[in-house]
Amino acid sequence: MWRVIAVFALFWLVALPPFFTDGACSAEFDAVARQIQDHRSSFANSTSAQAYWNAANVPVHVLPPAQCRISRPRFLDNCPSGDLLYVNVPIQNQICRLYRDSSVRVQFQYDDRNRLRQFQADMKPFNVFSIPWAGINWYWAK
Repeated sequence: MWRVIAVFALFWLVALPPFFTDGACSAEFDAVARQIQDHRSSFANSTSAQAYWNAANVPVHVLPPAQCRISRPRFLDNCPSGDLLYVNVPIQNQICRLYRDSSVRVQFQYDDRNRLRQFQADMKPFNVFSIPWAGINWYWAK
């Protein structure tokens, strides 16, 4: 009997932490997006963007257009006319890292004149467990 109780208690100890993040995981994603918006001039061209991320100790992956045409990554529909930079900004909160995602993935696409054409930031979405008839929503690693 005590083994069943111990297994049940262990299950709840493992399953409960993501319910109590109080929006910390989404806040980390929002912080990265805000950081990009606040320092938009640092991302005007691929050279300054590389320097910005290197100064923040975040590894930068650069994919030139010629290499993209040879082996296009799965996450791209079309290769940009200029460089493609992608970075994985690590998540600091350990619960978010373990239960939701370990990093925020950011892509910067530049045109043939080395001007920022677009950027995109992604993170795995949080889950919602709901009991519709009771009007209860529990957020998992929000």
